[in-house]
Parts: sequence; structure tokens; C-alpha cells
Amino acid sequence: TAIYLVACLAPLGLLLLGPDCSSWTLVSRGSSWRSVMNPNGRLGLDWIRNSNLMISRCTLILHLCLAVCAIYVMEQPRGSEEVLPRHKRFEAFCNLISFAA
Repeated sequence: TAIYLVACLAPLGLLLLGPDCSSWTLVSRGSSWRSVMNPNGRLGLDWIRNSNLMISRCTLILHLCLAVCAIYVMEQPRGSEEVLPRHKRFEAFCNLISFAA
């Protein structure tokens, strides 16, 4: 599983994440109902719930990367930059690792 693979990464190992972006992009906003005010979108649709679950799981993987001192890159497609960072778990992760010098 992904958790096992991250746990096996060497310190400073690289992990690339590419979550499904179909419900996060600007093109799908009409059917997904995602917005800055409603980043979870239209929860009555399976594909929206699955996309939310995938971002939650990716965020868990990012936490594990921090724990094993791995380097990570998570692809974020153009058009999703205003909504995807508002996902509650991903936003909490970003706030956790952010700091001001």
C-alpha cells in the first residue's frame, strides 16, 4: 500500500503525488459546485466524494513524508489553485508546515 511505500522511503527520498483533478479544475465547476466558499463541492455525487477522499488520503501521505524526512511533490493542475488548497485537511496540512521567518 501507499503507506508502506512511504514508510520505506529513505530520508530525503522523493515522492511524487498526482491526485485526480477532474472535479477540482475550473472546467468542472458548473457540475462539481466547488468554489472558495464551498471547496467540498456537491457531496451528493460519488465522483465529488471520491475526489475529496483522494485529497484526504494524499494529505495523510504528505504527513507521513514529513515523518520520514522525505521530499514530496504534489501536482496541482492549472485551474484548481484557488479551490484545492481550501480542502479542510490539505489546508490544515499547509498551515502546519508554513512558517514565517
